[in-house]
Amino acid sequence: MTGGGAIRRSVFGLAALAIGIGVLCPSCGGRDAGQAPAHTHTKIDDMEGSTNAIQWPPPPGATPGSWFTATACTQYDRISPPPGEITFGAWSYAALPEPRETMPGTISTHATRLRTTATLVGIWGALAGIAFAGPPDPDAAVTPEAGVDDAGHCVAPENTYPNPPGNLTAYAGITFWARAESPGGRALRVQVNDANTDPRGGVCQEKNDTASDYCYNGFGVPVQLTDAWRRYTLDFSQFEQRSGWGYHPPDGIDWSRVFTMSFEMDLPSCSSSGLTMCAGGEPELSFDIWIDDLYFVNK
Repeated sequence: MTGGGAIRRSVFGLAALAIGIGVLCPSCGGRDAGQAPAHTHTKIDDMEGSTNAIQWPPPPGATPGSWFTATACTQYDRISPPPGEITFGAWSYAALPEPRETMPGTISTHATRLRTTATLVGIWGALAGIAFAGPPDPDAAVTPEAGVDDAGHCVAPENTYPNPPGNLTAYAGITFWARAESPGGRALRVQVNDANTDPRGGVCQEKNDTASDYCYNGFGVPVQLTDAWRRYTLDFSQFEQRSGWGYHPPDGIDWSRVFTMSFEMDLPSCSSSGLTMCAGGEPELSFDIWIDDLYFVNK
């Protein structure tokens, strides 16, 4: 399998317009934190809005951040909601089968739902994520375009997504509710890309995926979902990069400049999202997951 770098550039670069990568650990991440007073948390999004814009206020001069989905360009039509590259503005929150309480006194009726409409084969997986801020001028965003060349590589504009980062230094972590609809596809990775691992930060590069300064090896925590709703609280101290590839900043993550947070479903038998690091032939993945009421944990 070839072309992993080009595919990852399209996945993360184009996804940001509409606004990975390590060993899965079934027993790591997520702890059941129970209920907590709302004043100890800051809402990122409760998924009750009519658009994909998040509720967390953007930095001065920026527009609100928003949700996006991403997968390899060759399989854009196999996830729902579809990436903006094929259906711009198609995002909608999913109605819950029945209302449920999250924070005390908070009743949720909608959530973010990411699912496969056809099996993903031989690629790294898929994700739903948020950008923490939109471009200062919404008209500056380039209309998403995507394609596949004769060699099977994604063709995408690069560095044309001028979203600024968000400052998360006031927070100690995140909390959210999640479940998996079916027995398969429960290994979730919650990941952030900061100014060191996102090409918009000007530190790493996105052209050569074998180089030591390659982008997209974000900081994350593996979480094992179940078929029941569960609350997960992740401390920012838990977020780590995957080893063996990409740029590793000497000072760790820069929480003052974080561009995106994603909820990533990786294909089984892949030690990274790179196509060349998937063992045992062509791995397959189907999943149907829900993410609800996403908050920061205040310091």
